[in-house]
Amino acid sequence: MADPTTAIAHDGSLVDAIAEHLHAHVPRAVIIVVGAFALALLAAGYLDGEFDRPFNTTLWRTGFLPAVLVAYWLVARWVLRRSYAHAIGAFRALLADGRDFDHRVELATRRGRYDEWIAAVLATVLGFVTIQPWTGIGVYRVAAVGLVFALLGIVFYEIVRRTRALSQLHRYPLRLSIFDLSPLRPVARFAYGVAAAFMIAIAVSELFLLAPGVPVDLVIRLAIAYVAILIMATALFFYVMWDSHIAIRTLKQKELARVRTLLAEAYTDGLTASVTAGLALERRIADVSEWPYDTRTLRSLVVSFLLPAVAAASRFFLGDRF
Repeated sequence: MADPTTAIAHDGSLVDAIAEHLHAHVPRAVIIVVGAFALALLAAGYLDGEFDRPFNTTLWRTGFLPAVLVAYWLVARWVLRRSYAHAIGAFRALLADGRDFDHRVELATRRGRYDEWIAAVLATVLGFVTIQPWTGIGVYRVAAVGLVFALLGIVFYEIVRRTRALSQLHRYPLRLSIFDLSPLRPVARFAYGVAAAFMIAIAVSELFLLAPGVPVDLVIRLAIAYVAILIMATALFFYVMWDSHIAIRTLKQKELARVRTLLAEAYTDGLTASVTAGLALERRIADVSEWPYDTRTLRSLVVSFLLPAVAAASRFFLGDRF
């Protein structure tokens, strides 16, 4: 059984430090974020004179999107953290030498002091350049976009750091059977969670941004964002599992070489029963997938890739009712 305790103990981040300081973990943090955004949006709308104009559904809906995205990423990073913890915990049984496991995890998850701050600043700059939130409800839009992208930068940094930690653990000798790759399934599930998180985020954004009559340039920008995130999510899916792929491929090549050596030695007596069994074993090993994901994970990944398209279609179907 995977033990996630060790991974969580060494996986603290900037967001966790802030939450700890405010005594606000996931449920309370989500409530605080949504409430703060709602009050800020109302205040910005009041100062901008929106209460004196006819109710603008699009303005308020898009204005509340940053609150939804921040709340979503807080929940998503919690889910990813649990998934990552199970992936790390699986290595307790996988490592040929399980001594000092906690120390190995601590070394693998070590991070730079200012790395998260740098990631947050770079992502914020990227958000300002791509979104250009200079128009809208006062300074609210600028602050909201900055906060969303800062959190996104931290989440992305966490994904890279956790993948590097898994990579470090792959470098130790592993007790892995070529016919039982299930111990590496938690890595594949973590990879799926990473990819799906970004696809769900773009789907949520479409629900709030799209509607009949929206400018064509917005639709084009969202389509470009969808394609870009689809490519990024696919790359992340395989990037997270890359070291597992290398470990499986190395083991597969080793087992094939061993079987073929035995076959070469046994074939001197002709096509005997042992040679026939050896050939069957060789085919079975050759058919083993070199990736740790199973059909269920791959099916779920494809479904997550289709979510933004479904969200876009449903948004136009709903029209102005949302």
